[in-house]
Amino acid sequence: MTTGRQYLNRETRGEHTAVEAAFDVFDMATGEGMDAILTAHIGAMDRLIPALSDHPAYRDEILRLRSLASRSRDALDLPERAKTPRQAEALHPLAIAYVVLGSRLGARVISRRLDKQAVRWNDDVRGYFTDEGSGPVWSLLCEELETGHWDAELTDIADDAQRVFALYGEEARALSPAPSMANA
Repeated sequence: MTTGRQYLNRETRGEHTAVEAAFDVFDMATGEGMDAILTAHIGAMDRLIPALSDHPAYRDEILRLRSLASRSRDALDLPERAKTPRQAEALHPLAIAYVVLGSRLGARVISRRLDKQAVRWNDDVRGYFTDEGSGPVWSLLCEELETGHWDAELTDIADDAQRVFALYGEEARALSPAPSMANA
């Protein structure tokens, strides 16, 4: 029997892969690359948090993660980027939680990459990627996905999770470096 989490994983695999590709253009060894990664995450969370007003556990954890990303970005000591406000998204709260909290697993992969690269970022810059405080809320989400959701609702959650992944990709592409004419 397929669990809700397994179903979401299967149904969102394509968008998940696409968003990873959107972020792979950034060089984590440069301030500009780290800035773009963190700024894209902050921008995505800013657009998603309003949809969590009726779900305080998820809202509070994602606000905490947004604060961590902001502190990591600030530790780069780069000038503030001009903000390009984008519309908030009204998506299923479990879809938002699934993608944002699930991204903490991806953050571990990034943390290991940061360990292996020649440029060593200080702990303040790495804080967003090394944080492991989302475990209890992730467990709550996993429990919630396994109980009380009919197939139709899981389909809605999966559809919205694809939209959340796409939103992260949109934020990343908005900050992507312009293609070089030398590489054309």
